[in-house]
Amino acid sequence: LYLKKGNYNVKSGVSISCSGTADSYILISSAPGETAVITSTSTNSVGLFEVSGSYIIIENITFKDVQATNVQGIVFYGGGQNHVIIRNNVFDSLKTTKINEDYGANGILLMGESEKGIKQVIIYKNTLTNNVVGYSEAISVAGNCQEIYVLDNYLKDNTNIGIDFYGNTGYCKNKKLDQPRISVAMYNYIEKSVSKYASCAGLYIDGSRDIYVAENTIVDSQYGIEIGSEEKNDDYPVTNIFVHNNVLKGNTETAIRIGGFEEEETGVVQNCNITEYTISGSHTAVIVSKAKDINIVGN
Repeated sequence: LYLKKGNYNVKSGVSISCSGTADSYILISSAPGETAVITSTSTNSVGLFEVSGSYIIIENITFKDVQATNVQGIVFYGGGQNHVIIRNNVFDSLKTTKINEDYGANGILLMGESEKGIKQVIIYKNTLTNNVVGYSEAISVAGNCQEIYVLDNYLKDNTNIGIDFYGNTGYCKNKKLDQPRISVAMYNYIEKSVSKYASCAGLYIDGSRDIYVAENTIVDSQYGIEIGSEEKNDDYPVTNIFVHNNVLKGNTETAIRIGGFEEEETGVVQNCNITEYTISGSHTAVIVSKAKDINIVGN
């Protein structure tokens, strides 16, 4: 499906429920050499593209200039989606109009709510800039998500967390599955993830397990990388997070923060390896609290 150049106002969003096959993906793209812009005049809640199918490629499309209480550029709800590639898209000036925990904006949101989960999604070479995300994140992988690859994206001037893997929150009622896992964040560039209402990280791993974070550059944010456990869950802790060879510059509060932060209410981070990264220009290089078996080597 080639979209001709121009602005497309999708007041209630577009549902992408069809599926391709392993041998024949469905491609949704701007026409070659042209740019299709997806926008909306909705002021309530809108997901510009809502994906419920599988074996789909979405590429070379711009999502921009939406002001609503809740807004997402590309969003997955529920579960069962797999083999989806989101690449070379632009998400610019998606803005929530209510700054509180019940509202927000995301460029890309994967919300794994069912036991089927969301699996095998590649988020590659997208640009996310000037988004007012509220208490949300520019790229968010939440709940029951597995084998998600967030690769080589460019993020700048987003008003909270840039990239987030977020679990143990009850999005999926099966607690065993309510964690992003076996996933990768590599080669991303994140600049100026700065919030006026909370300290935030350019790249945040919270309530997740078995995540590999490598070769990212994070600059001029509040935290560079945070591995946290906001929700207390002793049965399914934050574990096996590998952070390797990242560059962290000028992050004003802390370059790397690891662990829970309240004695009773937050969980423990454990079994993490932090290796061969470069830090400069941060008020504090590393903070570790409420954590165990953390190896910080060769930095």
